[in-house]
Amino acid sequence: MGISYIPTDQVLHNTPYSQILLHENTEDSKVYISRHVNQLLKMIGDDLILKGLQLVQDPVIDGFTVSFSLTPGLLIQDTTLIEINEQVNLSINTSPFDPDEGYLIIYTDFHHLDSSAENYLTFKVAYVKADGTELTGTNPWNSTRNRIILNRFSFVKSYSSSSLTEETSDFTILGSSYNLRGNTNFTNYAFRLIFDHASETDLYGVATTEKYGHVKMPSSVDSNINNDNGTLSIPEASTITKGVIKLATEEDAILMESTTKVLTPDSIKHIILNLKDIEIQIVDPGITLGTALILS
Repeated sequence: MGISYIPTDQVLHNTPYSQILLHENTEDSKVYISRHVNQLLKMIGDDLILKGLQLVQDPVIDGFTVSFSLTPGLLIQDTTLIEINEQVNLSINTSPFDPDEGYLIIYTDFHHLDSSAENYLTFKVAYVKADGTELTGTNPWNSTRNRIILNRFSFVKSYSSSSLTEETSDFTILGSSYNLRGNTNFTNYAFRLIFDHASETDLYGVATTEKYGHVKMPSSVDSNINNDNGTLSIPEASTITKGVIKLATEEDAILMESTTKVLTPDSIKHIILNLKDIEIQIVDPGITLGTALILS
């Protein structure tokens, strides 16, 4: 585990290297075919994560060393579809870095080559200045090869360890702006299923008593359910509108009853006991309790 990781189990679809068996007598023809066929990927987008490559768990911190693990996944970079079929493991020592002056970022390193030589994607972690002017811990930033930032973390160092906070806003490095995971690089938003499943139809399935799925909310006029950007709430019930009813506790009920009725020794005629075992203690022998009805 280190600041860079090349997955051994990765598949780069339709590259010059993978097209060796489909050549048409010359190497140049193979390069030409693969590059132009891959232009079809632009119908989806470029330099983006299609699925997976999420943190397996929170970063593991051992003193000043921070370790990251990413799930397998699928991405498009430089108009090349790349499939990662293994967990990605990275680590970095934060002791040399100033947490007030920069961030930790996890990013990709890959560029299409017009050659039949092997060419693999690499994942890297590095420290970058807060103004995006300098990268430390690996090779200098190359916007031709470093196209996707998967995660960005601010961090705090104590005497013997570090703590991290993930940042989600866009970030600029050497004048180029990057959205995490390439979320804004989709040409067709319908392919962004892993991030946004909202739809005007039941295309992705509806919820049942046995299956998870989509639920379409009725309007607040019809259901009295308020939907504030995905946060649902139901107002308290009234004599006019439907809503939530809060059940009072026994103490609250006694208090509400005592505020509406004045209880005096003369007004107590019957005591209804709805308990099997109860002790009745008469504090004032001069008070006549009347009839006690015991209910089992």
